Amino acid sequence: MFNRISLRALAIIAALLSACAQLPKTPVADSPGRPAQALTQWHMKGKVGITTLTERVNASINWQQQESDFSISLSGPFGQGRADLIGDASGIVLATGGQTYRGTSAKDLMQQQLGWSVPVQHFTYWAKGIPSPLAPVTGLSYDEQGSLSALEQDGWQVSLSRYTTVDGWQLPGRMSAKTDQIALLVVAKEWLLD
Repeated sequence: MFNRISLRALAIIAALLSACAQLPKTPVADSPGRPAQALTQWHMKGKVGITTLTERVNASINWQQQESDFSISLSGPFGQGRADLIGDASGIVLATGGQTYRGTSAKDLMQQQLGWSVPVQHFTYWAKGIPSPLAPVTGLSYDEQGSLSALEQDGWQVSLSRYTTVDGWQLPGRMSAKTDQIALLVVAKEWLLD
């Protein structure tokens, strides 16, 4: 059974993953193949986990992205605890535990609700297997197929693996990002591209 803080954490995971609605469409150099930054419409289903110094939350994720509009639903084991995040250019609405929160920034919602935040501006790039163009990057590593496997950016260590080809795009099936305070793991079970 989820407690109130765990429901909030689920909601914040959704906010973290929704950052793509807030990001500029700046071209970046990535691994060989179709440029992943050009993906603006997708539907991803999978699992997500976040670990802080004080709690651990695991959930199912259903993320739909249409250009800058998104809908992200998270639910805990056996459907316990649900968080829905819906956003467009006018803002973000977060519904969880019978409460609704509104904001213009996923990062601000995280800070207000949990007292900590993660670099949401980078996660949409990392989830697609490319470095963010918004900050310096070091430690770039590529696997044998030329897909990005690791990077360090803004104090975060990011690992990408289990790439799969979906409609000609190489997309990671697993992304982990961590600092000494927070760890995030996203496992994509299914990608659908429009």
